[in-house]
Parts: sequence; C-alpha cells; structure tokens
Amino acid sequence: MSTPTPEPQRLFDLYRRLRDHFGYAPDWWPGSPFDIFVTAVLVQQCDWATAWEALGRLHESGLSSLDDLAAADEDTLADTIRPVAFHATKAERLRSLCRYVVRRHGSVANLLARNRETPVVRGELLSLPGIGEETADAMLSFAGQHPRFVVDAYARRAFMRIGGFGGDRDWWFRAPYHELHDLFYDAIRAELPRYGRCGLNSQAPGFTAALRDVHAQLTELGKHHCLKSAPRCRGQGVAGWKGYFHCVDHCRDGACTECPLWEVCETGRGAA
Repeated sequence: MSTPTPEPQRLFDLYRRLRDHFGYAPDWWPGSPFDIFVTAVLVQQCDWATAWEALGRLHESGLSSLDDLAAADEDTLADTIRPVAFHATKAERLRSLCRYVVRRHGSVANLLARNRETPVVRGELLSLPGIGEETADAMLSFAGQHPRFVVDAYARRAFMRIGGFGGDRDWWFRAPYHELHDLFYDAIRAELPRYGRCGLNSQAPGFTAALRDVHAQLTELGKHHCLKSAPRCRGQGVAGWKGYFHCVDHCRDGACTECPLWEVCETGRGAA
C-alpha cells in the first residue's frame, strides 16, 4: 500500500476554499475547558447536536463542574445525557474521569495546562478508560491549546475522495492514526505563515489555531457536503441544526449551491 504525499501548498489551497465557503469561527468548539472535556467524551459515536444538548442538560441539572460529575449518581447522570449513544457507559466513564482529574489535578485546565509537555499529557489521557487518540487530541487542542491535529472520519473520507495525491487512495482509511496526524501536522506547519495571514484566534498559539481550524473546516465539509453516502458535490449542502453559528449563513436557501471543493476533487468532478 503506497502512501500519498499531499503538498503543503495544495492543502493550504483546499483550506482556503473551505474557509471562503464556511467562514471562520474562532470558538468553533465552544465552552470552557471543562465543557470541551465533557463533550469530547459525549460526542464519541454520536452527532454533535445530541452531545451539545446533553451538555446543556447537565448544566441545567446543576452538574456543571468536575466536582458535580464526580459526585453524581450514575443512573441520574445516564438519564441526563440520554439519548447520547452508550449513555450508561459514558455516564460511568465521565464520573470516573472527573474523579481522576479532581484527585490528580484539581481541574481540567491544570490537567491540560500548556506548560505541561504535550507527549506527557497525551500519554496520561490515553491511559484513561474511554479516551482514544482522537478524543485525546481533541482535548489537547481545543481545551488545552496544545499543537495536535485531530484526525477523524471526516478528514479520512474527504481526502480519499479528493484524490490526486499519488499513492493508494484507500490509504486514507487504512493508515494508522499517527501517520495521518503527522502528515497534516507537518504540512500545516510548513505553510504556517500563510495560515496566519488568514486571521486566526489570537488567544491561541498560531500553530494550534491553524491545526484547529483545518480540522473544523474538514468537519464542516463532512457534515454538509462530503457525506458518507450520496455526497452533495453539486447541490446545496445538508442543513445543520437551528441556531448553529456555522449554519446561520451557510444553510440559508440559495446561500450554498455546491461543495467548495468539487472542482478540485476527483469525486466531485465525476459528479458534474
């Protein structure tokens, strides 16, 4: 299985098209470090809207801190986050994770502090039940401002369909997580000044902000256009949920008529 070799310049050009289409949201993953920590667990094998609504119910129920979740009744917690996928298992894991963080660090911010070495924090996260590589990197990047790229199914699917990078297109689905992470990480770092000139969140380190937004743009692409089945290459993207900031402009009737990448995507050109 040969490995594709995407050029940093081309990745930036794809990013620029996505950003021109979807816009920029510096708080794309909103909330406090605690909120991001919790939703990173809730969203596993679950859609974002359901996870976000579950977080809202936790706050409404007075379960809005590490101490609250650590002391919560497990059945009550499970009922509160329902219909999140695997709500009973996630309730158990959340309570266990919060107890660990309270005992060892006192807060999510302390656990993910920028002055801690990224590999050390990542190793600690991966040692905890229910936290895999994607979840760990989401916590590190969005809650802790560590420079990690979040690899998910949206990114794998998009680049498999875009093509034109040489190598085996199936590699994008089969490649180990760390290989994909390093590929995106190195490509974004190589063009970092150009990402910076696009305007990024000044409250996060420039490299972390760029890594975050490339992930965010690919996620929006996957949710609106590059669907698992019946992708919307030459038609309006699937509308997001009401009130979601990325969808206020993008999902209006007539605002979006086609995928922003269709002209540079092998699958998109084939759908023309």
